[in-house]
Amino acid sequence: MVLRLSVLHPLETMLLDRHEIDSALISSSVQLVNLQLSGWKRAYSPNTEELLAMAIALEQVAGTLELKPQEVCRMGHWYNPINRTERVNYPVDGWLPSVSTILDATQPHDRRVAFKRAALRKPFEAAQRKERTSERGTTIHEWISAYLNRSYLPELPLKMQPYSNIIKPYLDTTLGIATEFESERVVYHQFFAGTIDLVQVVNGRYFLLDFKTKDKPILSDSLHDAYLQLSGYYEAFNYETGLDVDALIVVVIYPTHIKLHSIEPQQYLEHWQNRRAYYA
Repeated sequence: MVLRLSVLHPLETMLLDRHEIDSALISSSVQLVNLQLSGWKRAYSPNTEELLAMAIALEQVAGTLELKPQEVCRMGHWYNPINRTERVNYPVDGWLPSVSTILDATQPHDRRVAFKRAALRKPFEAAQRKERTSERGTTIHEWISAYLNRSYLPELPLKMQPYSNIIKPYLDTTLGIATEFESERVVYHQFFAGTIDLVQVVNGRYFLLDFKTKDKPILSDSLHDAYLQLSGYYEAFNYETGLDVDALIVVVIYPTHIKLHSIEPQQYLEHWQNRRAYYA
């Protein structure tokens, strides 16, 4: 089956075949699209709006051709099952996809396309917001890990300091009541891997925590995804250790306060397992 696809704006009409799609790498940060079709490679330098148009077009093709999730998602994180300190952001044969990579690849098609269409309405703002959110999340996570491990604290930009000021008392309490803890714990399952922000042990009871930074109230879809992510971590943690966990906790850090969202480990486990089974 071959589809003729007219892409928005000046991007050319292309013939796309299920067996011709090798990979599509889309990056709004470098403003470059590399589309590989049967070894043929062509590079564009479109603007952000054209990038998002290409993203929507590729999603539509993927949905029409019923590609497998791992064929749709070529971006994410993959873990080396032999050298467990090694992780890359592109697929490697024999390496394990991360929990978040599986969740991203198995998003409902309609939701993924709707998100990109919403971004297309204000493309530059959407690209800037995504970059800003990613930078903030990575920076605060690194700061939290350094603070918990009493190592050198990276200097935060002024705009991120409210997040560290708010989370610091909570971390102090965590350190005070925990009989044992481990930050940035990498866990491996037979089919996937992931990094838990914090494993906390209080009098023999285990808790898995994931930190999220937000400048607006967290949406129900985002909270749902966070529960699924923690459920994946729980499955891998239990697979490795055989230990039960009392609760999975999403710690949402706002500039003015924090909010905890807690679920039981089994609450979303089946839903997560369905998603990873679909990915496979």
